[in-house]
Amino acid sequence: MKIVSSLFLILCSFSANAQVTRQWVTTYNGPANKQEWANSIAVDKQGNVYVTGYSEGIESGYDYATIKYNSEGVEQWTARYNGPGNKEDWSRSLAIDNQGNVYVTGWSNGIGSGSDYATIKYNSEGIEQWVARYGLTTQTYADEAHSIAVDNEGYIYVTGTCRNSSGNYYVTIKYNSEGDETWVRLHDEPRWSEAVAIKTDDAGNVYITGYNTITSPAVNQGILTIKYNSEGVEQWINRFNGSASSFDYANALAIDKTGNVYVAGGPNYVTIKYNAAGGQEWAQYYNGSVATSLAVDSSGNVIVTGVCGTDFATIKYNSAGIQQWVSIYNGTGNSDDGPSSILVDADGNSYVTGFTTGSGDQMDIA
Repeated sequence: MKIVSSLFLILCSFSANAQVTRQWVTTYNGPANKQEWANSIAVDKQGNVYVTGYSEGIESGYDYATIKYNSEGVEQWTARYNGPGNKEDWSRSLAIDNQGNVYVTGWSNGIGSGSDYATIKYNSEGIEQWVARYGLTTQTYADEAHSIAVDNEGYIYVTGTCRNSSGNYYVTIKYNSEGDETWVRLHDEPRWSEAVAIKTDDAGNVYITGYNTITSPAVNQGILTIKYNSEGVEQWINRFNGSASSFDYANALAIDKTGNVYVAGGPNYVTIKYNAAGGQEWAQYYNGSVATSLAVDSSGNVIVTGVCGTDFATIKYNSAGIQQWVSIYNGTGNSDDGPSSILVDADGNSYVTGFTTGSGDQMDIA
């Protein structure tokens, strides 16, 4: 049986009385007419929408697939990338600079090198400008970029996980606009680590979060968050452990306008605030499974979404970490529902998206 899935995108508008009007729906079905999966989305100042993910090619395994739509949902261009290994290439994250250039990162099979970081720059017309590949070793270990960010000066930052015979490490790279490496930083504590998110602030500081695991004298996993300045000099590092026996991990990262850093993940739906110097201000838990995304509004309130049992659970904390409200969403199928992303508008309204189970066990976007 052939399974066919398409990358699809829906744009809705929201009125003051919470009525939702669907503006358009668009789908992308790749050349192999098989599996496609979207991982990251961005919108530029003109309302153009960019999506990246992976898509089965013809005799090339999965390829990067990056698409630009205009504000009406009309496809402007599609760019595909098949790495030199002609095998699996998985695009994970996307960013746009002030000139409309598009940057995509993920991992891509090389020739005899396993998978490598593969970061691509496209201009606003979708024409490839450069590809920057990075592997920690020349051996066949899996190096996987997970997140990308662009600062106000046009520098590009990529983070993820690289491996050697000793374990997994955070590896963060800064590129200039020509794709040249400005610096590479490897956080090489003797631990099993995975970086999942990266952000920059207006001063060009770089923030990374994920998790690492101590394997001696006892197995213990914590959330690991690092701040570098624009030169790649480590400013602070903070490791969070909920308890001696917990396996804590991060899924999301946000920064407010004063440089406070917020991390959310699991288990037990943990949300942490660090001040600009890296000191922990507070950590809050909710009786849920895991936090998946968070956002900060202009007043410093933190809105977190995640899974509670099989439902959406969205929580607002004020800047002091005091819970303001909780909203639970259970889909019409009374089964599995999972949020993936949240954003907050200029008026403080929160928007959450993910999947929900409808009638007949059909998975839908919510």
